[in-house]
Formats: sequence, C-alpha cells, structure tokens
Amino acid sequence: MDMLAMDVREKLDRLVLPEDVEDPIVLRFDPSLDPIMRLALRGGDDLTMTRRVADRRLKQELETVRGVAAARVKGGFEEEIRIDVDQDRLAAMGITLEQVRQAVGVANVNLPGGSLRDKDSQYLIRTVGEFTSINEIAVLVLRQDGNAVVRLQDVAAVWRGTKEREEITRVDGIESVEIDVYKEGDANIVTTAREVHARIADLQASLPPGARLVVLFDQSRFIERAVGEVRLAALVGGILAVLVLLAFLRRISMTAISVICIPFSLIPLATAHFISARARSRSRLMEHLERLYVRLLDFTLHHRWLAPLVWLLVVESAVYPFMRIDKNFDTSETEVFVQMQYEFSEALSLERKEEIVSHVEGLLEPHRAELHAKSIYSFWSDGWSLTRLYMEDGVAFEPGAAAPGKPEGAISLSALLYSRRPSSGPSRGPQPGLFYSSSAEAGAA
Repeated sequence: MDMLAMDVREKLDRLVLPEDVEDPIVLRFDPSLDPIMRLALRGGDDLTMTRRVADRRLKQELETVRGVAAARVKGGFEEEIRIDVDQDRLAAMGITLEQVRQAVGVANVNLPGGSLRDKDSQYLIRTVGEFTSINEIAVLVLRQDGNAVVRLQDVAAVWRGTKEREEITRVDGIESVEIDVYKEGDANIVTTAREVHARIADLQASLPPGARLVVLFDQSRFIERAVGEVRLAALVGGILAVLVLLAFLRRISMTAISVICIPFSLIPLATAHFISARARSRSRLMEHLERLYVRLLDFTLHHRWLAPLVWLLVVESAVYPFMRIDKNFDTSETEVFVQMQYEFSEALSLERKEEIVSHVEGLLEPHRAELHAKSIYSFWSDGWSLTRLYMEDGVAFEPGAAAPGKPEGAISLSALLYSRRPSSGPSRGPQPGLFYSSSAEAGAA
C-alpha cells in the first residue's frame, strides 16, 4: 500500500497543472471517516497571523504525527498576493493584460524535470523558480527595448492582501481558526489522538503571545469510555458468576476451586510437556496445585449433573451485562454535540449571517451552565452554516429535551430558540433571510 501511494504521488508530481489549480493530495484515507479531532487556534488579535501560523506551522507539525492523514485549516484571513494593474499606464506602454499574466506565470515556475536513478534510489528533479518576496514580483521585467525596461511596478501595484472570505469559524464568541485532523484509514483512533495531544502540548509554548490551541472535539474520548464500560461489564459479569457458584456450592473453598480450575487446569498439561521424564524434585506449590486439581476432578465426577447446570448459570449471568454494553465503538451521537443547522437565503451576505449567528449565540450563552455546554462553536459560509454546543464529558442531551439533570420545566433548547426567534412582526413563521429551521439535532462530528 505504501509503495502504491508513493508511485501515485510520483506520477502526480510530474503533472503540469493549470495555474489556478491546487496541487492534489494523495492520502491513505477512508472518505467515509470524519475528523477524529477538531482544534481551534484562538486568542490572537491578528487573524491573518493566526491563519498563517495554522497553515505554515501547525498543519505541517500535525501531519507529521504517526497515523494522521491530513489536517485541514479553515477560518481566519488567508493571505494572497494582489496585483492591481493601472489600465491607463498599461495602455500607454503598449502592453496588454494578457502579456502581464503570461510574464508573471512564466517567471513563477515550479515544474518537474525528470528523475535520476542510482543503484538503490530514485531522485526526482524539479525546476524551482517561484517568487519568494513581493519585491521579486514588483521588479519583474515585462518588456525591454535596449536600455528601456518596463517593470511590473511601473504599471501595477503589488501588495499582500487577503482572499475574500468564504467561511468563518468562531468559538465562544471569539473568531478563531479551525484545524480538522483526519486519521489514516488503518490508523488506531485512540493511539493517533494521544500522539496528537502530545504534539499539541509541545506546540503550545511556540504559539504567538495570547494564542492558544484548544481541543473542541476528540473522538477518542468516547471510544476510551466505551472500552472502560466493556471492562467494567466484564468485571461485573465475573463477580456475578462467582456469586452464582457460591449460591449453589455453598462453600467458599469449592467456589474458589471452581473459579481457578479453568486456568490452572492447564498447569499439569504444561508441566507434562516441559518437564522431562527423569525424576525431579517438585516444589510445594506444584504439589498443592495438583492436589487441588485432583479434588476438583473427583468432585465433578461424583456430581456430574451439577456441571452443565453451573455452566448454564454462568452463561446466563453474563447475558445481562453483555446486553448493556454499547457494542458500536463509534461516537455516541447524543454524547458529542448538539447541532443547530441554519437555512439562509442564497442572497444573504456573510455579514448578515454573522448577525443572525451572533443573535443565536447570545441566546445560548446565558444558559451555558444549564445546557451543560463546555463551548459554543459556530461556522458560517456561502454554502452552509451551523452552531454547535459541545457538551461536557459524560453528558447526554436529547433534542428538544430539558437540560441534563434538570427537572421537567427546565430550559429546553428548541423552546428557547423558537420562542426568541427574531421577528419583524406578529407572525412567527419562516422569514426570508433568517433561520427558520433551528431545531436541535444531535450528531457526531
């Protein structure tokens, strides 16, 4: 599998893609899987710097963790270099806009140049000529007639700006940059998450002043909890089996023998296999275990009717704890978060969406303790928008129900949103541009 992935990456690396197409990423990744962790980089005043730190440092560091397939960054201000051409000066110079585009494209080159092979290795060759600074772009020569040189800065302004935003993330009312961590298809979720946590601890000290990397969602916590419940169920089942044996045998000594007979019954077999035929002195422990084994066999042979009955009771005693085990180790939906999906008008701007999302967050914030929400997360974009309540550990919250641990009549999330929905008139029906599908839906990230 690894060799196949390397071969695919090598062939894709030789492709010459259009300028506006990003390089493809080849991952050993099951597309049906969701991120195993969602992180938020928050606290920085400059969202451009925050996005840059997430893109250039945190993303690369997290993707080097064993088991991590990719880390996707969203939110904040994504940087881009802008070239604002003065059409009048360009016409006066007799240069077309297409010539400017071609000159910039030709000078900014990163192309494959073949490969070199030796006995044990193969080396890919690339022609790297990409711009490294704004000044390199500004002094790019567009045309030269003798000593007359026309540079890009003569007909255009080159400056560092930000892309038009298409998605925004916010945690607890503070805009942040989100990092979604995906695992490789065959990686263990718990092991990968532990290594990511260790890497996060190392990265915290190197973050800009005031910035902090927080974990919004960690799928491994719920898996570890499920494993713990399985272990507890096994322990309870074993204790119940011992109690059933004790109730029938009514002797502690015989019950203890029955409990240990199965594992210790293998001891004589192992002894006969590993000990040679010549006479050897035996330890007191071995002699004692042999006597116990002989007594157990003698009891079983004289009470044969009891053996199947005890076996049946042991099996039955394990049925109840087994039925109580959550056999699906996937994240339990009502234990992860409560999600509210917005349905916005297509013509609604990001600014107007932000106002509506802020209004919903304002309704939820005073009731955070009642709802047992550790954080309030919102995401809105041109395509879709949502608000999530990430619940405290161990809290299960059913949609539209009262808050966990609260009596009837306590705060209801759906009732809260519907009763306080923005309205411009007496009608409470759906309104264009406003959210009208605000039901709380439990989901897994």
